Amino acid sequence: YSFSAYDITGKSKVLFYAFMHVGASTIGNGVGIHDNATYGALGADGTSNKNLYQLVTADTYIDLYKTTGGGPTWTELGHDTTIGNKTVVETNVVGLAIFADGSNVKSFAKWGTESQWFPVESVSDSAHTNYDQVYVRYNGLSARFITPVYCWAS
Repeated sequence: YSFSAYDITGKSKVLFYAFMHVGASTIGNGVGIHDNATYGALGADGTSNKNLYQLVTADTYIDLYKTTGGGPTWTELGHDTTIGNKTVVETNVVGLAIFADGSNVKSFAKWGTESQWFPVESVSDSAHTNYDQVYVRYNGLSARFITPVYCWAS
């Protein structure tokens, strides 16, 4: 389990995306936005995964999640089983993007170099509306994020 977070303290509108070679993972590789300045304390046990929106792709699905509270409570906002990265290391580049503007949260994906970005999920949710960090994370072997990662926030 690994992650890297970047500070965007106090932003209400965020577009964050990254490209990666995904690893073999049934748990997921992805991107997220976090409304807590202490995200750097995120633990592998998941107990500090609070107050975030997260988009992950795994073996047989792509999911958009949110968490709330100190537990935290995980809520699946969107689930698509027609999109996934199998449980093997991909040679193609995968792009994942997450956009939040007030109570609107949207996610997008791109597979390979010939593909266009396509929408995955779009939800209205007011759990988080002010953001302090964006992050990339992976669970699994051989996942590699390609730098730079991109963020626009206001």
